[in-house]
Amino acid sequence: VVRHADVLRAVAGVRPVARDAAAACRRAARVALYERVVALRDAGVPHVEICEQLNLGHGTVRTWLRAGQFPERAVPTRGP
Repeated sequence: VVRHADVLRAVAGVRPVARDAAAACRRAARVALYERVVALRDAGVPHVEICEQLNLGHGTVRTWLRAGQFPERAVPTRGP
């Protein structure tokens, strides 16, 4: 399937999206979510309520708030 992905997209009429563009869109969504977390914290909303309102895990919210700035994702590495 991977070898023929371009053909399958063409048959389905789906316009291919560059991987960099898709990654940039996902990063922008994460940055916007991070900014909402920080804004809620600055407004005095408790940690638990931030998690519930934004449907995020406690660890994610805690990590983002401790970071002080948007934490970039690590570059994926291949195993041995």
